[in-house]
Amino acid sequence: MSKIKIIGDSLLKGIYYDESKDRHTILKNSGIERLKKDGYNITNDTKFGLTTPKALEILKRDINTFQQFDEVYIELGGNDCNYDWDQVSLNPYKNHQPVTPIDAYESALCEIIDFLRTYQIKPILVSLPPLDYKQFYCYIIKGRNEANIMAFLKTKEEIYLHQKRYNDVVYKISRQKKVDYIPLREMFLDRVDFLNFICKDGMHLTENGQEVIYESFLKFM
Repeated sequence: MSKIKIIGDSLLKGIYYDESKDRHTILKNSGIERLKKDGYNITNDTKFGLTTPKALEILKRDINTFQQFDEVYIELGGNDCNYDWDQVSLNPYKNHQPVTPIDAYESALCEIIDFLRTYQIKPILVSLPPLDYKQFYCYIIKGRNEANIMAFLKTKEEIYLHQKRYNDVVYKISRQKKVDYIPLREMFLDRVDFLNFICKDGMHLTENGQEVIYESFLKFM
């Protein structure tokens, strides 16, 4: 059985938004934890807030620990595509950039893949679960200037489309570099009721959403 390491953000860590407490917490029975209980040899090294350049930095720093693994699953982009909404709220007309601009995101993701292959570690890309842009919009305007945020976005749908552009990069790289690809996003979008699997913050996943993670990884494995 392959030894697997997962690098990614809070979605695969099992973080969800508890609306009753207005805070994020960790589901004990996340999709990845269920796979581990099934006997898969997985080290879940996902981190809340992790970006692709930071993941690359960690990979280069800790390559000795990575070398014990056969495969590395990569689910990154959700934090990269986000904006500093406090700054947007203050002045929507500045040239605001995402946490990681999309060209830098693509470059860092490609470098991660190439670096892993240099050490004979197989990279596997995971597509980004979709956002519920209406809920995400409600989440980011709390305590902020809604009119300014709307002036920056132009349309609420831009939230969804902007994140999708980052996922398009994941898919493009998987094709260009012939990297195995787990269609997690596609498995959500195949469900008519997929919005019910997304928390009220518009981005993290409910327990049912974690079930989709479990099913998509299980199909691939």
